[in-house]
Amino acid sequence: MVAPAIAQPVGPNNAVIEQVLASRLGTGYTVAAPKFTDGVLTGCGVEFASLIKDFTYKAGNFVRVDGSFNLMTANNSIGILLKIVVNDLDPQSYKIIPNAPVTAFFVSGNATSRPFLIKQDRETDTPGAIIAIYDAKTFPMLVQSIREGTVTIAFARRKGGADMQVPIDLSVEDTNKEGAKVRSDKSATSFMKCASDLIDAERDRLNKSK
Repeated sequence: MVAPAIAQPVGPNNAVIEQVLASRLGTGYTVAAPKFTDGVLTGCGVEFASLIKDFTYKAGNFVRVDGSFNLMTANNSIGILLKIVVNDLDPQSYKIIPNAPVTAFFVSGNATSRPFLIKQDRETDTPGAIIAIYDAKTFPMLVQSIREGTVTIAFARRKGGADMQVPIDLSVEDTNKEGAKVRSDKSATSFMKCASDLIDAERDRLNKSK
């Protein structure tokens, strides 16, 4: 897969770099994958990458937003894990600068996943990352978004600051070297099939333990 192009500083060609980056705005790729623990299915996730311009906090500078959302089972329960990784691109050198947000939400219509938040953590192994864990009540919201083809995430850069919304287009499988989007329904279809299998397996396990 080709992640959103990140240019290196080349002085006089900054205008060209800006043009290339502008042509790659939006979702760069999405990929779904199951998660296993000791050979047992314990999660279903989608990884994503997007390139945006931040007019809320950074005067329109380019920002790379990566991350994933996962349906997970643990301790006889099901939850949703959302990871958002924010990297600013310095407007002069185009150097990548990790800048972890302070919040991470899903957005669906006029609602967010905020009421279902269990905890958030910026202490991760990934520079610029925040991880938020939500209870299973978030799942219907996530499923609705997946069926519509776009999962919208949101984050704030400072406490009490405005939430920036980033739509993740699940139909974008990849981006080629020319900047064209390669589209398919793989991410949405694979995630939904995995989620169905995971929920069925968890239901069976709980029934057997009664």
